[in-house]
Amino acid sequence: MKRLLSLLMLGCLSYGAMAQAGSLQVRNNSTTCWAHYFVMGGPNCGIAAFGAVLSIPPATTINYPNPAAAGLSTPFIVGAGINNKSAACSGFAVGRVGEPCTGMLLTNPPYASFTNNCAPCGNLTPTWIPAPGVGGPARLIFN
Repeated sequence: MKRLLSLLMLGCLSYGAMAQAGSLQVRNNSTTCWAHYFVMGGPNCGIAAFGAVLSIPPATTINYPNPAAAGLSTPFIVGAGINNKSAACSGFAVGRVGEPCTGMLLTNPPYASFTNNCAPCGNLTPTWIPAPGVGGPARLIFN
């Protein structure tokens, strides 16, 4: 009986460790800075596709109900790359956050961000809140 209970617990833990998001909510809590990011997706906690660089204005929330809405042709969303500037300002990736099964961090260190008009605006810290189970919603929060 103990062995059966142990196997059941191990199965539940591995299910959580392999969680991959079916949807994503992106929230920018900053009141002055735009946040720039690209969504990454794939099957089996792998990264097989990258979306375009997207920008979210200050004090805004955007919901992607499925990977296709985030510009992906993969079954799951597994993380996000963080850019310091928008695509129009020739920004570059400064980090990435994502599901624990990918090995990516849940929180990226603060980085210098720029407005959508390419002007410096301050520091942002991105945090990934993992999906609670396979196909569940994940959250990307900028503070």
